Amino acid sequence: MDRPSIDGRRRKKTERTGRTSSSSATLPSLRTSQAPSKLRPASPPSTNPWACPKRISVASQDFPPLPGTTSPALQAESAATRSSRTSSASSCPLTGDVSQVEPTACSVSSCSDSSRHIFVAAAPRATESLWKRPFGADVVVHTDTMTFEVHRNIVEPESGWFRDNLPPPNPDGSPVKVYLACATEAAAFCLRFIYTGRVEICDIDSAHPWNSIHLPRCVLGYCAAAFLRVSKMAAHLLRIVEKTSTDLATLVTTDYFHRNMNNSELMDFSWHFQNALDILYNERCHKLMMPMRLAMAGLLDATLFWLARQPGFIHLLQTTWQRFPQTILLDQAEYRRLVKQRNGTPKSPVPNEAALEKLFGNRNSGEATVDAGFVDDSPSRTVLSSRGRAQTWCRRPRGSSL
Repeated sequence: MDRPSIDGRRRKKTERTGRTSSSSATLPSLRTSQAPSKLRPASPPSTNPWACPKRISVASQDFPPLPGTTSPALQAESAATRSSRTSSASSCPLTGDVSQVEPTACSVSSCSDSSRHIFVAAAPRATESLWKRPFGADVVVHTDTMTFEVHRNIVEPESGWFRDNLPPPNPDGSPVKVYLACATEAAAFCLRFIYTGRVEICDIDSAHPWNSIHLPRCVLGYCAAAFLRVSKMAAHLLRIVEKTSTDLATLVTTDYFHRNMNNSELMDFSWHFQNALDILYNERCHKLMMPMRLAMAGLLDATLFWLARQPGFIHLLQTTWQRFPQTILLDQAEYRRLVKQRNGTPKSPVPNEAALEKLFGNRNSGEATVDAGFVDDSPSRTVLSSRGRAQTWCRRPRGSSL
């Protein structure tokens, strides 16, 4: 009886003969003799596939070290090599090799200069971002209603008040605290200018040239700059007032030469000009206010004869401006005298930033001044109350904010 195959397939029936058995007996020998030559034993691998590969050492000249990351020993060795090369080059005559080295040195210096220019150009943007996000602030400035976080290494170089009144850093690294007894808005815009270099609310409105609301803002900002002794901000605001006088003089001689302004334009200009004079002439330290008084006198000098043609100007002098004519005329005479001394040179009689820094540094000489920010009637805090005008930085008549 045939046994079933292991895989379940049917097997052919074989005859039980001696021939069949003999053929089946000789079959293994035939298969062994006819085995192909490819089926030989595999040779062992030449390398161990599980072994960790060795690290390849890279030559130092392929990847030079970054600047500032070399060790002191390597720096000393490179300095010695450089000095030996310099001495050998000085002892040998000039050849073509030296001329080939020079462009490389020039290219390196040009690259370093360009990198330095890039960093210098990016510094204002970085400082401005620190005003928005005061990361690492080490000084806390307190005012009546607001608190500001600033950096000592930024405010001290720009402000004489901070240089003289900031306490030393705390040993534990916590921020120091100072108090400013001036208007909150004045301190805010002054600190913001130190970081950004801009006072947008004091910019000239080119679309409405006679809307001179920026004039009282410039005067208030100048008072805050004189209080904190920020000469750069004071010079910036003086340039704005001078540009206003130049623009209005050009406007008078071109567009308004043969026509008068309407009543609303005259009232806007006179109202804001009067507010600026109110603030300016009621400050205690007249010596510190003199640069802004000269700038305002220059503005009046540029437009006075044209303003005299306006129908409502005489009434304006007899009512709201009746307290100012004598003082403003004295300032105008001083302005003209300084202009005459320059003999037609384009240099302005208004002090520049260097002169303002010297003036703010000598503020204790002469007249009484506001001392170190601890007096209640400091600049920009008390403004003459006349006909309901503004008392602080952010309030002005007719509902608009400075």
